[in-house]
Amino acid sequence: MTKYPSRYSDDKKVTAAQYLAEFMCERQAQKNKKELPKKFWNLPHWTKKFKSQLFAAYGLLKLYDEVAIIRAVKSKEAQRIYSLRAPTLDDIIKEQQRMLELDKAKAKDANVVRKDIKAKPREHQVKNTIFGKLSELDT
Repeated sequence: MTKYPSRYSDDKKVTAAQYLAEFMCERQAQKNKKELPKKFWNLPHWTKKFKSQLFAAYGLLKLYDEVAIIRAVKSKEAQRIYSLRAPTLDDIIKEQQRMLELDKAKAKDANVVRKDIKAKPREHQVKNTIFGKLSELDT
């Protein structure tokens, strides 16, 4: 379950919810022209914000696929969104979820393998034209 790299803990992997919460806190810090230190969630200023984003991420993960949420948050349309509770983010996630399902359907269709068909190709039939009769004489 922990497969996303954390930028704020020493080379550890985190869950999708923690990754999303870190990402949104990082975006808020960039907006305020601040830099987040390692383990920023232990600081009094960031504890409440991090937990709020974490709970919002858990709620989104119950509804949508984690890949769709991460793609939506990193998309160009969501550049100015600083919270996972933003109402406009829901539409972006729905669109990414739809695209993800289409990609999965295409991949599933691509993996379909035709069974060996033992049908023989049709035999060549000579046409009843002058050229057909001439080509039949050649063979």
